[in-house]
Amino acid sequence: MTRHASHLATACAILALLGNAEAAVAQATGQDVSPLELPNPDYEYDGLRMGGATVLAKVDASAQYDSNVYATSLIAIDDYLFLIEPSIRIKRQTGTITASAEAYGVIRRHAEQTREDSEDYGASIEFRQAWNERQNFSLSGGYIHATESRADPETRLGPTDLPRQINALRAEVIYRQPIGLFGLQVRSGIDTNNFLDPADEDRDVRTMRALLQLSYRTSPGFDVFVDGYVNRRDFRLAQDFSGVNRDTNTLGADIGIHKEIGQRLRGRIAIGFFRALPDSPSLEPYTELGGSAEVTWIPRTRTGLSLRFTRGDQGTVRSGANGLTDTNVRVRINQEIRHNLTATLTASYNIRDYRGIVPRRLKTARASGEAEYRVGRHIALWAGITYAKRDADDVFNRFAQKTATAGLRWKI
Repeated sequence: MTRHASHLATACAILALLGNAEAAVAQATGQDVSPLELPNPDYEYDGLRMGGATVLAKVDASAQYDSNVYATSLIAIDDYLFLIEPSIRIKRQTGTITASAEAYGVIRRHAEQTREDSEDYGASIEFRQAWNERQNFSLSGGYIHATESRADPETRLGPTDLPRQINALRAEVIYRQPIGLFGLQVRSGIDTNNFLDPADEDRDVRTMRALLQLSYRTSPGFDVFVDGYVNRRDFRLAQDFSGVNRDTNTLGADIGIHKEIGQRLRGRIAIGFFRALPDSPSLEPYTELGGSAEVTWIPRTRTGLSLRFTRGDQGTVRSGANGLTDTNVRVRINQEIRHNLTATLTASYNIRDYRGIVPRRLKTARASGEAEYRVGRHIALWAGITYAKRDADDVFNRFAQKTATAGLRWKI
């Protein structure tokens, strides 16, 4: 059996196991929502009604300790920073139509490493029309001004470089249509990333994507589906700074199952393959195992467990790299300790496999915990800790980082 055939057989076994588990837990009784979604009348605040719209504004203010501000394997420099994060969301629903708009900001100020100070902000809109449970249409778009993370594997930043600023635009349209027991979904989108520093000019890229999915409802709330997709990456420069054309087409196909919300176990799992076809004859095409999963399990009323998995092709301009396969796994536990006290534990693992003359692999493990105490409908106190560690073939790509944060959430 080949390596890919072995992977596919394992994936099919997982799909079958999930289907059997769904049938077993469907007989269970009790709540079927995450603890964070449980009704809490004494502490809920859904915003203000203004005409036919609902407006929810909030501000997070926090202080954080960072053990490795520059995310480097060299001499780690620690610092304290302060964050202010305002946001506002407006939502209006009329019959089958829902329209919403959101805007946010993030202001970071460091106690000593003031050259790392930054401001992020963004805005998005969404229009959605749902005729019924399975037929709907949505159109969304947004703008983001972000600061590149020092821990980004693609960053070229050194400790003496100023943080890179990025402008991004996003747009997506989705249409779902039932055809008897069958279902059709069409999804298309476009993203653009524009790095403002000329030193990263060759990373400016536009990504276009399209997906066609056909599903079959085997029982109420349970679908089997197949989908095919194509992604196109167009970099703004004809060649990157190493003289390579990075434009690429990626073709892929998945098979999977989807369980709609309504039982203690729900979600979707898909497994398949993708093939990357670079425009440049100097870069070899390659085929890899791909897929995704989002599963939520509610073993009891006040406990929720979620799993997320993705594996696919991503763009890279790393010198000597012919391609990149990115794999992510994340597990999260939500627990309601008391009616106004919740806790969240998260663990994630990322593997980035670079192809090239000298293959490279980056492995990043991250664990975090956060607790929130609601003082009332408008105010909550929260605290969290995070630990991240990256291992790499290249010592300069390794780092370890610890953060501790405490803050206040105010819903206006």
